[in-house]
Amino acid sequence: MRIRNYIEYSLYPLFFIISVLIRWASLTQTKFANGWDSYFYLVQVKSLFEEGAMHTPNITIVYPLLYAFNLGIDDYIISYKVLSVLFSGLFILGVYRLGLLWSKNLLLTISVSLYLLFSPHLTYFTSQYLKNLIGMVFLVWSLTYVKKNTIKHVLLLILNIFGHRLTFILSLIFTITYFNEKKLLKTILPLFLSFITLLGVGYFIPGIMSFADLSRFSGAFTTSFHFSPITFLQEFGEELVVKGWKYEIIFDCLLVLGTITLVALQVIKKQLDSILLAFLIVMIVLLLPFLSWDLNSLSFRFFLVFPLLTPIAIYRVKGLLIQKVLSIILIPSSLILAFGCVNSYQPDKHDPNYSKYAYMSNQIVNSNKNIELLIVHKSFAEIFTYTTGIDGMPWLPEYKIDKNRLWRVAKGVGVQEIEYFIGQQKQEQIQSLGIDYILIREDLWQAFIVELEQNSEKEFLSQLETWENPYKIRPLYLLKDKRK
Repeated sequence: MRIRNYIEYSLYPLFFIISVLIRWASLTQTKFANGWDSYFYLVQVKSLFEEGAMHTPNITIVYPLLYAFNLGIDDYIISYKVLSVLFSGLFILGVYRLGLLWSKNLLLTISVSLYLLFSPHLTYFTSQYLKNLIGMVFLVWSLTYVKKNTIKHVLLLILNIFGHRLTFILSLIFTITYFNEKKLLKTILPLFLSFITLLGVGYFIPGIMSFADLSRFSGAFTTSFHFSPITFLQEFGEELVVKGWKYEIIFDCLLVLGTITLVALQVIKKQLDSILLAFLIVMIVLLLPFLSWDLNSLSFRFFLVFPLLTPIAIYRVKGLLIQKVLSIILIPSSLILAFGCVNSYQPDKHDPNYSKYAYMSNQIVNSNKNIELLIVHKSFAEIFTYTTGIDGMPWLPEYKIDKNRLWRVAKGVGVQEIEYFIGQQKQEQIQSLGIDYILIREDLWQAFIVELEQNSEKEFLSQLETWENPYKIRPLYLLKDKRK
């Protein structure tokens, strides 16, 4: 018993340190901040340090954590990387602790922990989604207290409100399912299955509630079914998904089938494990086939959580033989994942071209345009504001600005093409920023768009009106800053 206890406690720091080192090696491949959202957070924290208020006030736990780390490190980007890798370590610690609490099989606990420790998906997730990762840590650690300490469980549940909405909802699913264990077969499970069945039948029989009705909700739903893991692999392709990462996703899909089978057997035997059922419900929610898919969609965000939660369900498996078989499968699987656990995140492929954006930001500042607001696409806007202190956003402003101080970075069109439609302009009003990008005063850009519309240049217009050339007014739900 003493040897087992020694092994158990010694693995806590070991798992934490290895996870931190793996993700640190991956995230430090670039000198820039990692991921598409990083500079948005850094702009807020930098503004808080230098101006005493956030650029866009928002309640989330990311900001106080980044603020605290930067107090000690005094480098915004390094603080962001350190915070990210530390939370990857805390996630693995939570997974390991869950195994010790839920499974008396130490080998199985170590196997699942190793599998997620070397997870290529966890590395990518750490690089891209700090806020989501913090939410995942709160979720996993709240599960460690679901039976032992209700106060700590509820506290972590509340903290997750300020972590991430998705992980908070998933935490609620686990909590509600667990504390309604005796009523599950009579209430929650039949209602859930009936709703899914109704939508499925309605897809083929018009006139009743169906998936088609869901498409009314702001484009979040679709009648074109898809399976998120396959869609993800197709969207990212061979170039962006290393072999170990692909293996991980396929293996997790097999775990879903195993969970469905196990829950079905438990229902038949009337020995339903409420937490395992909660895992199955969460898996189904994360893989809903009727959610619209793109890289900013709910479906994509749901899928990103799927490979991190699914393996934890293995802890609920009973029976020494099947636990041994799973351990035998998981240990070599972990070795396969280990070959891709660092390079599953490749900054030059997965991140925006921050080096190019930083260079163009300096060009814009040196042009001396006296810019108040720069309209520029997502990721460029954030690093522009971070490096220059000038407001940049990927929307049209909903308030009036002097035309001489409202500018835009446009992509996919040259100076000569614009002047062909609106006439030759002074160099002070439009200039090239290199291949594909130009700096232009916003009123001239709008005049150019009007000319395209009047000349029926629909194809050209459709090529320009994309996320890379913002053309929509900032929506109401984002109007939380101090601009009037």
